[in-house]
Order: sequence, then C-alpha cells, then structure tokens
Amino acid sequence: MTNETQRQPCQAVIFDLDGTLVDTLEDLAESANEALRQVGAPTHPVPAYRQMVGGGIRRLIERALPPERRDDAAVEDAVQRMREIYGGRWAQVSRPYPGIRELLGALTARGVP
Repeated sequence: MTNETQRQPCQAVIFDLDGTLVDTLEDLAESANEALRQVGAPTHPVPAYRQMVGGGIRRLIERALPPERRDDAAVEDAVQRMREIYGGRWAQVSRPYPGIRELLGALTARGVP
C-alpha cells in the first residue's frame, strides 16, 4: 500500500479567525489603545500588541495595562470599553491574509466545508 492509497479524504477544516485567516492586529491594537486612553492608562505601538494577543480581550487588556492598574475593577472597565470600541471598528483595517480567499475557494471547490 502506498502513501497515496492510505490517505483519507478531508471531511472538514476548522480555522480560528483572528490572526489565522484575518489580520486583525491593527484594529485590536487601536481599540485597546482607545480603551486605555479612556481609563487614563498609557498606550502601546501597534507592533507591541503582537506579543499581547491570544487568549481573548480580557487577557489582552491585562497585558496592556500597567501592573499597578491590573485590579479586577480596572481590568473589567477597560475590557467593557474595548468591547464597545472594537464592536464598532472591527473591520476598519482587518483583512484576510494573502492567499486566504484562494485557499477557502479551493476548499469549497473540493466540497470541503
């Protein structure tokens, strides 16, 4: 039996959206920075957020706030602000990574959901 005959057909593909299919870093960073400004905390350059993303908005805000500002109430305030801000701008700059549309088209053409 060869490797070709041992292959099983792909029945489905599951992707994460943020940072996998779509580059959302700038929209996330700008939303976080606006939330930080609103609570009087320092902001960060967009590239710095690459090290802060992963784990959801709450973890992002916890990482972005200065250590002395990470009490539960301050984090929750900034999280709620960021959710509202990001909800209004999540697609201002976010775009699929190069080749993603073609990849999804090829999967669709092969009948892979």
